[in-house]
Amino acid sequence: MRTFEPFIPKTLEYVNTVNGKLRGFRLKGIYNFLGIQYGEVKRWEAATPVKPWKGIKNAVQFGNRMFPGAPAPGGVPLFTPWDSDGVAHEAYGYAEDALNLNIWTSSLDSKAKKPVMVWIHGGGYSTGSAMEMQCHHGARLAEFGDVVVVSINHRLNVFGFLDMSRFGEKYANSVNAGIEDLVLALQWIHDNISAFGGDPGNVLIFGQSGGGGKVCTLLQTPAAAGLFHKAVIMSGVGSGMREHDVSREIVDALLERFHTDSIEPLLELTPEDLLDAVNEIGMELEAKKGEKKTGPVGPGYISWGPVANGWYVGDIREVGILESSKNIPVMIGSTISEFPLMRVFNKHNYTEEQQMDILRECFPDQDVDHLAELFRKAYPDKCLTDAIEIGGRMDFREGTYQYLDVRAKEATAPTYNYLFTHDFPQNGGRGAWHCADLAVVFRNAEDYPENFYTGLLDGLQDAICASWTYFAHNSDPNNPYLGCEWPAYTAEQNTTMLFQNPCEVRVNFDRELVMYRNRMDLKITDKYTKFTQVVN
Repeated sequence: MRTFEPFIPKTLEYVNTVNGKLRGFRLKGIYNFLGIQYGEVKRWEAATPVKPWKGIKNAVQFGNRMFPGAPAPGGVPLFTPWDSDGVAHEAYGYAEDALNLNIWTSSLDSKAKKPVMVWIHGGGYSTGSAMEMQCHHGARLAEFGDVVVVSINHRLNVFGFLDMSRFGEKYANSVNAGIEDLVLALQWIHDNISAFGGDPGNVLIFGQSGGGGKVCTLLQTPAAAGLFHKAVIMSGVGSGMREHDVSREIVDALLERFHTDSIEPLLELTPEDLLDAVNEIGMELEAKKGEKKTGPVGPGYISWGPVANGWYVGDIREVGILESSKNIPVMIGSTISEFPLMRVFNKHNYTEEQQMDILRECFPDQDVDHLAELFRKAYPDKCLTDAIEIGGRMDFREGTYQYLDVRAKEATAPTYNYLFTHDFPQNGGRGAWHCADLAVVFRNAEDYPENFYTGLLDGLQDAICASWTYFAHNSDPNNPYLGCEWPAYTAEQNTTMLFQNPCEVRVNFDRELVMYRNRMDLKITDKYTKFTQVVN
């Protein structure tokens, strides 16, 4: 495990932006400019560009993060890439106007024109931050890939996705305010990134989970056209689409709760009081509908997200690809075991027949023999019990196929598909889970315990990280570390790059398995595991 060295910046560095001068620092050859404000907000209004300033602003530490959309004070469970409690952003404060970004670069030469990789964090549309995890630090990615790395904070939950349009024109797009923030950040990057060695004409956006969903949204947002030129969607397309926008119901309940038909009392609430009220309303709506919905994207009934209204045109699976995005290259994929409802510990200790018995117990009165046949065809080297893990509460493989099918039919630029199939040594063998790829993409796996990075540092981390950076440079993820050619996905050749040791490209290999497994009913048992898997 890597030993952290004392944080001692070697030099202070200065950059002129269109708004004013910033002070950052250089450490180990990488320039760090952190917590840069890119916009100003009033509650539920569209953000405006940051006002120019005189003198020098510090950009030497991370900025505030957005309030999470979860019951205070504990909040919803937050994911870490190695099952610990170490979440980096817990060290930073909350603010309603946390519109800030971070930049890592090896050059401040405006003529360097390095590709720009813009990271959009996960946490659904409800929680998370640009520094949600330790592995989001962009220094190693910037160095390894010779790129400029940017990460963004923006409005979330009730502050970024509540429909207040009934109160006038300035709130017309409040239901998509969090995405408007991202567009404003991309505009700031376009106007300023050359001062940090970046090329405003070569910007890649990439995000995971909710961040992947936000990448999908930006691809369908006309206002973002021209501000980025390629995109990577990581575990960001679920198999289902939002049923409807619930925020109008929430607004009705808020007005009733505070005995008003005006927005003014809601504008005067503290962020904490507003969140508490909305979370209570969410639980009440859930109880009224006789439902119980829980999960990492929001409490109770509330599942925040963008709403198609013309400014955002909608999911490509419903409305097709926005014309301006058809020529944008896309890389899209997921992990093999995103959100398993249960896992089998020490799976390699079971014989083939014992594994079949486990499948029969977990899928009673169902055609387990057919499941095993499909699984063996797709994954001949894996344990049969892994078939339990590939479904779960949220499956992104089926949603990815749906997205790929539309791209194959309508896009003019290539689309590349991947699946992170690496088997971790934890608990006697564990498939790559939701967020397990983050440390690898940022090339920070060595900062984690050995039972996380075993098998990753012998070339696989390089192959994965290089796929992202080569894509940023060339709009093509092929690179020497892969050891094989990665063709684009087409309707005829459903190609998937399997990130494992060694990497391998498979064609038309698991669609039938995914569709069959996702429609099976799992009976959860604790017979083979110490706990029921709810979150990672």
